[in-house]
Amino acid sequence: MTARPEVTDGIPFDEGETNKSGATAMAAAEFTASEWSKIRKTLDKDPIGFGLPERVYGSLVVASFNIRKLGKLQTGSSGSDGRDDRTMRFLADVCQHFDVIAVQEVMNDMTGIRRLRELLGDEYGLIVSDVVGRFPGERGNEERLAYLYNRRVVRRGDMVAEVSTSRTRVLKTLAEYHGEFFEVMESDPTAKKWREFTDKVAAAIAEDKRPPRRLPSFQAEVDRFVQFIRAPFAASFVVRAQAGAEQFEFLAVNAHLHFGREVDRQNEAAALIEWILGKVRSDDAENVLLLGDLNFNFDNPRLDLGRIQKRFEQLGGFDTDGGRQVFVSFPFIVGHPRPKQNHTPNELFRTNIRLTQTYDQIGLFSRDSRLRRYIETTPDAAHRTEHAWGALATGPDYGVFNFTDLFCQALEGVPYSEMGRTERAELVKRYEHNVSDHMPIWFRAPLPMAEQGFPTGT
Repeated sequence: MTARPEVTDGIPFDEGETNKSGATAMAAAEFTASEWSKIRKTLDKDPIGFGLPERVYGSLVVASFNIRKLGKLQTGSSGSDGRDDRTMRFLADVCQHFDVIAVQEVMNDMTGIRRLRELLGDEYGLIVSDVVGRFPGERGNEERLAYLYNRRVVRRGDMVAEVSTSRTRVLKTLAEYHGEFFEVMESDPTAKKWREFTDKVAAAIAEDKRPPRRLPSFQAEVDRFVQFIRAPFAASFVVRAQAGAEQFEFLAVNAHLHFGREVDRQNEAAALIEWILGKVRSDDAENVLLLGDLNFNFDNPRLDLGRIQKRFEQLGGFDTDGGRQVFVSFPFIVGHPRPKQNHTPNELFRTNIRLTQTYDQIGLFSRDSRLRRYIETTPDAAHRTEHAWGALATGPDYGVFNFTDLFCQALEGVPYSEMGRTERAELVKRYEHNVSDHMPIWFRAPLPMAEQGFPTGT
């Protein structure tokens, strides 16, 4: 867990506390009981306005939430490392609004994610990946990916898998770009240190000596995709239906893509989308939901959308060999035409707590014609998808739980946009580690219903 700000940052201590140690100073950054009470009262007045989805009969809500470094919890004094129980209860109350939640940045220590599932109640299940981002015994940015799911609405399918590329594909890439890889390995300083290290180890073994315990760092930058930095985590879910209606299944893909160089981001995103399109085309999964912190940089949504469409065409377009279209929708790369929350229509949602980027995404890939008209999310399609399913009648329903504005209004009395730069920075420090630096995003889809019938076409 990253250390919280010291008292010198100008954040006052709770009443009765003294600055006796760094641990006490760290506790000063946390919201107090009275502050959490204000936050909850403010949220209760207008949960939909702040971006929480309403509970609607006949629908399920799927979400993605990067909960920053969700690992250990505080034990005993409030100055100990880890999230406190008030924060965990707030996170659980938020997650109860969703039926399937893809969680990123779960740490190797699973105390936090297990506590979150416990607070959600017995009706919620938990699936957690192995550690991704490092090989066992080696240094690296270790992380797990997880799903929390409401058993009353969905049940687990048969498939759970780590998304990776095949050995043959890796060797083909190395063969095709051999010269480029050779140049990198010859010139990269960490690669040189690694070669020197292995030479020393070989010499030590030959002399019956113990090899050095400290391993050198190794991080060579190549411009071609070889493997994911953190392997995405896939799990299938079956959506429960009323008696007489046909159930449908979707494969969820939870991803936390590389944050580094732009070329690495693009390569990982292209490789993951290619993998998903292959699944949909091959009938392995008729419906795929991509959920996660994809680290997309959407400073210019119109331009970026065109770039993505061009990349899809390079991967073979959306038509399968049988002529059935693969429908693709990324709702968060376009502005919502009629948002229910307090958000300017047709403006892009921002998903980081400073409201500057849309790193988090939900993408639908489907050949199920029953679903398309209910979840198409482009600006033009929003006017073609009207139907008479109660609260779903306004077309696509998706959003961001904007707890940045919630905290600002509850504790400062004004929205984030009206605060000064210094005041913003001081408030953000108090929750970017204890709550998260990303906000949860969500998307609503209809359930199969016998009396209404399931969608049968566009």
